[in-house]
Amino acid sequence: MADSNVTSENQLDPSELGTKSYWDSAYNVESRNFQTNPDDEGVIWFEESDAENQILAYLQDELEIPTDASFLDVGTGNGHLLFFLREEGDYEGGRMLGVDYSEAGIELAKQIATQHGLEDGEVQFAVVDVIRDDVTQWAGEEGFDVVLDKGTYDAISLSGELLEDGRRLVEGYAEKVASAVKKGGWFVITSCNWTEEELVARLNGTGGLKYYGRIKYPSFQFGGKKGQTISTICFKRD
Repeated sequence: MADSNVTSENQLDPSELGTKSYWDSAYNVESRNFQTNPDDEGVIWFEESDAENQILAYLQDELEIPTDASFLDVGTGNGHLLFFLREEGDYEGGRMLGVDYSEAGIELAKQIATQHGLEDGEVQFAVVDVIRDDVTQWAGEEGFDVVLDKGTYDAISLSGELLEDGRRLVEGYAEKVASAVKKGGWFVITSCNWTEEELVARLNGTGGLKYYGRIKYPSFQFGGKKGQTISTICFKRD
């Protein structure tokens, strides 16, 4: 099923950042750096906006997510967001799964998990193409309490790849991700390419996702308009 709110007229131009080869190369570099210096775990996306702390506070204070909730991180890369939630938020009671289509990213995440002293299965990582692979094969039939996306939708929006029916890859995203969210669960997405209004317009109503709220980041003013460097939006699945 198509994402009804995403059309060819409101797409970003394709970029190298939307290619698998770019991310494989980036994670290979991060992996080599980690091998040399185990304290260097790679890039923390949106660190300059304190995104991970803001997301954790929102999960705990606004959504009141219990510590035994299950988490899925879409486009996990080096896995930092899951490690952060587990170690800083005490989310240790439920399943944690990070998926990425980059084998190099997943291998790096597994190496970092070992460095953190995590036993096999405490935080799981798997190579998955979230749009092309069967959701039930990697998310299960029930889905997750919380599904997270920190920059992945941005990257997919920059892909020039096409689905079998000729649509841009990003046009198949929301329906697939929504089906990985447990009914009554939450989808929290953070983006630097799309505004709050654009994210709501593109994702709201797809696959049972309903807009719930947002994280407020410090704003700036330019040309008479106010804005944020990133946006984090929360949806609840019916």
